[in-house]
Amino acid sequence: MKRKGLHTWVFAGLVLAAAGGNAPAAGSLKELLDKSGVKYIQQDTAFLIPVSAEGETTMVTATEAALGELAELKLVYLFTPILEVPKGFKHPQPMLKKIAELNEKLLVGKLGLEADSGCLYFISSFWLRTADKTTVEIELAVAHVQRQSLRKELEPYLQG
Repeated sequence: MKRKGLHTWVFAGLVLAAAGGNAPAAGSLKELLDKSGVKYIQQDTAFLIPVSAEGETTMVTATEAALGELAELKLVYLFTPILEVPKGFKHPQPMLKKIAELNEKLLVGKLGLEADSGCLYFISSFWLRTADKTTVEIELAVAHVQRQSLRKELEPYLQG
């Protein structure tokens, strides 16, 4: 068997495993948020969700996207700004190295650097099909805690 063919079969098996089985817990992100009792502000297809803990509030944006042409394979993407940088800010080399190191250590999610603004974001995702209230609560809490932790690690680079 050719290696390319093997990869195709493995991918197809993963897709079928993710799509098959039980009925989805929620058909849309809006339905999942409503079922979970999460308060949000809807802006077109995005949902702005305030997450508060320890006297601080994080605004997490949630969006929904289908994977390929299979509408059943939907992901929920969460992202929240970690640092907003001054206009024209040039990220110093040590900061970029630190971002790469932090990205390697993250067990959940990743750091993203927006090309136009230079702002840093925490980004994560989860399958809509298997998500429930607990999933939503955990994912939002992780986004909030990661934002706080990553900001503490990276803020010093803005001051130097």
